[in-house]
Formats: sequence, C-alpha cells, structure tokens
Amino acid sequence: MGHRAALSGLLFVAASCKPGIKAFNVDPPCVCKGSEITVSWTVAHGTPHIEVDHPPDDWPGDQPFKSCETRKYHVQENANFVLTVPGANQANGDGRRQQSVNVIVKDAAASANAPTCDDKGAVHMVSGPMPTVSSCGAPVARMHDPSVQKTVGDQVENQTRRVCLLDPGNVQYCVDPGGTGTPIGAVVDGAWKIQIPLTSDESCDGAVPGMATVKFDIDCDKVPHRKS
Repeated sequence: MGHRAALSGLLFVAASCKPGIKAFNVDPPCVCKGSEITVSWTVAHGTPHIEVDHPPDDWPGDQPFKSCETRKYHVQENANFVLTVPGANQANGDGRRQQSVNVIVKDAAASANAPTCDDKGAVHMVSGPMPTVSSCGAPVARMHDPSVQKTVGDQVENQTRRVCLLDPGNVQYCVDPGGTGTPIGAVVDGAWKIQIPLTSDESCDGAVPGMATVKFDIDCDKVPHRKS
C-alpha cells in the first residue's frame, strides 16, 4: 500500500513538472489605432516565446520573457499573438495558444444604400439598413458630416444634406451638415436604419437619393474587454 502511494506521488510530481501554458490573454480584443493593450501570460516549467505577425511599435523583439508577466503595448494594426513553450504538448493547448487584436480607426465613415422610398406618410424619406460601424462592439460617440448621393439625369451628384439614423427602439438621431454633429452613445449595427428625409420637391416617382454617408467618432474608452 505504501509502495503504491509513493508511486502515485512520483507520477503526480512528474506530471506537475511538465512545461505548459497556464494562461494567455490579450485585452481588449479590439482597440482604436494607437491605443494600449495588455498582454499577460503564465507558463509553468518552460520558457515562453511570443511571435506577432504585426508587432506593436514598442514590442521588445528578441528580448526574453519571464514565465509570468503582464506587459502593455500600443498597436497600430491588426495583430495575432502566438505564445509557445518548447517541450510542451502542442496538441492540447499546453504548448501553443494564440490571441488576436482588431484595430479600428477612431474616425470612421459608413455608407449605406437607402432603397426604400415612402412619400405617403407624415415624414417623406428613403431608408435602408445600416452596416456595423465597428466590428468589435465599440460604441459610436458622435456622428457628423452627412452627405448623400443622388442620380440626376446621367450624372451622380454628391450633396451635403440632413441624414438620420433610427435605432432598434425607434429613437431617431439626425445630423445636419456643419456644426459639431450629433451624440449617439451606442453601438451602431445592422439593426439600425439610415434615413434620408426628402425635400419638398422630391417624390418616390422622381430622382431621390440612393446612398448616404455619415462619419462617426468611435468611443475608444468604451471598447469591450475580452471575457475571461
């Protein structure tokens, strides 16, 4: 009985001394260009090695890493971080893990077609679905600089004029050319609609705007963090 217990203890010690990755995280997974990310890892009984396809400007290069560290970097473009530990099992995740970060621009522009025309209701407009403004759930702080595209005869005209957004709760946000813009404070995605109010001389039977473009300021302080 004592021999079995001793053998079991030896097996446990041998197993616990195997090299491997205990934790690896890059957070947040999406940031605005030039913003800070936190890279952290914990490795047992091995030497960590991290490769990045698009290294941050302040990446240390060949500088060795400790087995347990947290470091902060500033990223300029999308990057994929791969942590490996030599001698660890690569098949079950003990020896290799990867994390990525998506980089977006703070001042983004989004264009949307508005194929639906309504000139019979109380408000005459053309409308259509909005694309997702940020691919990682970053909220829009403000929209500004609206413009529309309208076909007049054989020519396509770009006009600066009023554009509105309608959120899933039917709350309308409108912005006029010039000025400081309109606060949004929410994630803008495909559940939203873009609307272009028609002028008094426009109707669904004639030439109406077909596409709208609005510029957005992304709220870089409110990008969601990675779930642990």
